[in-house]
Amino acid sequence: MTPKISFLIPTNRDPEQYVKSPIDSINRFGSNYSYEICVFSETEVKGENVVWHKEEKQAGPIAGFNHLISRSEGEYFFLLVDDHIFVNEFGLTIDYLNKTHKDKEHQICSLNPGNICLNPMKGQLCGDKLIDFEVFSYQLCRFPALHRNALTLLDGKIWNSSFIYHAADIWLGYFLGSQGRPSRQSPTYVEPYNPAKNSALEVEDCNVARKLMKKISTTDIPYSFQIK
Repeated sequence: MTPKISFLIPTNRDPEQYVKSPIDSINRFGSNYSYEICVFSETEVKGENVVWHKEEKQAGPIAGFNHLISRSEGEYFFLLVDDHIFVNEFGLTIDYLNKTHKDKEHQICSLNPGNICLNPMKGQLCGDKLIDFEVFSYQLCRFPALHRNALTLLDGKIWNSSFIYHAADIWLGYFLGSQGRPSRQSPTYVEPYNPAKNSALEVEDCNVARKLMKKISTTDIPYSFQIK
């Protein structure tokens, strides 16, 4: 039977210290909706409802999410990272999307990390430069939850592949806002349990976000527009 939800979690860290906890939190809450937990990693991960996808060569979590979303079977996709867990029942997000977005091609929101983050504004640092152009203020889409049909808006990928590790949620939120569909946070909460941020590529990825926001401020570009 095709699952209603595919949870997508790329990881390159010790499963016992990291991805095991998100998996356990999903299974602990359970749902009336069927689901699969898709893990993308070099090391095999086993567990209840887990479908392991082997990572042949490390290319960063953005590539990992895009790989999983192209190979998972769910009607809905929920994106999670290996150092966050669910706080309450995740089926609430599907109910929320069906209530607020009748058209499934626009059913996309963010799981709720408990606070709201907005894109950087004119005069603020983004990467290694200040934003020197006018921008709008939109919520970041940090933990996307979406219907499969919403991928049509995003050229078939959840993240723009110009990014490697960071800041793709800035661009996703900004792009959705520019299309008149700003991201909102669902009633399903997630929280960090063992946070471990890798900042190695943060400046480089934030430069990509700044350049994409600048480009779309003057030209109608597709979500997947590539920044070299």
